[in-house]
Amino acid sequence: MHRICWVFCFLIIHSTAFGTGIDSAISHFKWQHKEQVLPEGIKMSVPEGFRYLQQQDSYALLKDLWHNEVHSGTVGMFLPEDVNPMSNQAWGVTVTYEPIREDVYTRIFDYEHLIAERRAERQHHMQVEWLLPPHYDMEHHALHYPWIYKKSAADKGIINYEVVLLTTRGQLCLNFFGDYDQLDEMMKYMPELITSIHMHSGLQKYSGAIGAMGLNGKPSLLDAIYNSWLFVAVMLFLVLFVYGMQYFHKRYTPSRPRIIVDASLN
Repeated sequence: MHRICWVFCFLIIHSTAFGTGIDSAISHFKWQHKEQVLPEGIKMSVPEGFRYLQQQDSYALLKDLWHNEVHSGTVGMFLPEDVNPMSNQAWGVTVTYEPIREDVYTRIFDYEHLIAERRAERQHHMQVEWLLPPHYDMEHHALHYPWIYKKSAADKGIINYEVVLLTTRGQLCLNFFGDYDQLDEMMKYMPELITSIHMHSGLQKYSGAIGAMGLNGKPSLLDAIYNSWLFVAVMLFLVLFVYGMQYFHKRYTPSRPRIIVDASLN
């Protein structure tokens, strides 16, 4: 089944004593700080204060050290520069790209359906709730799905805050993960990490057009008009065309010959 964003339920295995194998694995990671190129030509910078692991090292950290499932679309992950990935303060952001069918876009605002789907998948393992109300960010053309997973009602929970950027052929998902106690720090850096994604104009327009849809995928005409540069361009072209035709008509229409009536016969 095609999903809006594949969920990562990070149950980080914290360790107070670092073994030789863990130290060795971390020391071999190739931390990146330069601009990255993602699928569909999307470019992504690494903000100051963060470091980035590319696909191979991300798989090693997620699967081998943290014992998590890893989605095949994972292209990398951000981690704070000053936080040890095996400490209790560890949190980060996975970057996932996945091609999806356009019919999925009709469900992106059906929040009741989305949470029911997640609960059905995790009903025997964890409770699934909205950490904050899901919403669409008009400024960054991003869908926000703030999930939280709990083992019990008393549990603070594990955050999986998904930020989805839609593209012409798929979706780019930033998943902010960590313990509930790290929520404030995640929210502090979230805008900067979202704007680190540099989508070219075609993808940005497409994402904005999809985001102009109303609840349950029904388009809001006014929102679609206000968010469509194509509409503005077409209207400007029509105005210039009409003005040009009027100018041409006045300039090149031959003047009518003067008619002289001889009244001498009357």
